[in-house]
Amino acid sequence: MSLWGQPMDSGKPSGPPIFLRSDIGGGNWRVTTSGALYYASWPRRVRSDVKVASFDFDTERFLSSPVVGPKEFTGSNSSPDWSPDGKYLVNFSERVPEQVLAIHSADTGALVRELKLQFRLTLPPGFGSIPHLQWTPDSKAIAVAATDSVGRQGIYRIDAMTGEAQPVLMAKAGEIIAVPRFSPDGRKLGFTRFSTNAQTLVERDLVAGNERELGRGGVVGYSPDGQYIATGGRDGNDGAVLLIPTSGGAPRVLVRAKQGEQGAIAGWAPDSRSVLLARNGQWAGRQFRVELWRAAIETGELHKVDFDPDMGLWLRIHPDGRRIAYQVSWEDPSQEVWVLENFLSAAAAKPAR
Repeated sequence: MSLWGQPMDSGKPSGPPIFLRSDIGGGNWRVTTSGALYYASWPRRVRSDVKVASFDFDTERFLSSPVVGPKEFTGSNSSPDWSPDGKYLVNFSERVPEQVLAIHSADTGALVRELKLQFRLTLPPGFGSIPHLQWTPDSKAIAVAATDSVGRQGIYRIDAMTGEAQPVLMAKAGEIIAVPRFSPDGRKLGFTRFSTNAQTLVERDLVAGNERELGRGGVVGYSPDGQYIATGGRDGNDGAVLLIPTSGGAPRVLVRAKQGEQGAIAGWAPDSRSVLLARNGQWAGRQFRVELWRAAIETGELHKVDFDPDMGLWLRIHPDGRRIAYQVSWEDPSQEVWVLENFLSAAAAKPAR
């Protein structure tokens, strides 16, 4: 519903109608004697939180009921990741105007420290609002794709103690690099390169400095045993999950998507013998939900895992193979109250206090 106003002089119109706002709530507005307009707005806002639980991948059953992990700023947390040494869980926390990395104890859930980011995270097209954090293999830093204060985009290493940012790899002119993934030994970095006409999966040897292209689209995921890379890609005109041997060799199609199917790599099972896929993501009422499926790497056989129906597009498995952290997302139906001061001549509104 839009709001228009018309200047008046001695009870008569003195000018043409003026467009003021396009997001006025239906009828819930009041004008004060001082000339301020209060109104309700219903913005479409997606909230997210991180759940933590114990899960047995052999029996595919929860060993403990899922609980909301980070207790600070609930509704603003996403993209969890366990440190490789198993001691910490990091998540991204959006606290407008600040962006924070919150580090918690993996054993107690207690907040250890918060790192305020000094730059903006890069959220590439088609990847939603998930910043794709990943711990470095030495558990000393968190890798993120970001743009610094002077516009230099790349993958940065955020020190987990101090918050100091150091570049790992910088993007070239006209491209964005994002979604970092380290190999288990830390020698390779997989990432997605976005340019004007292409979205390419790339693996960079951090020791030798050379790169190889892995395919188009999707995300790189190294198996825990380091023998394979799973990627989302194409097989002809069809979408597919591809397996690439890290020792070299041609990609092999693991799962071919049927017409109209959508999905993403959620991770690897702890035994490295199957790939976890988040499929058929959709809104169910105000809740965003995906299905968790498992594809055996030897046969490509698929079966659905009986998991939390509220799971969103993010899942991380603890190094012990029995604890999981994952993201849930929902649409917040709450209202906002705004005030438009001196509204017939105002050019903008600001939130009421």
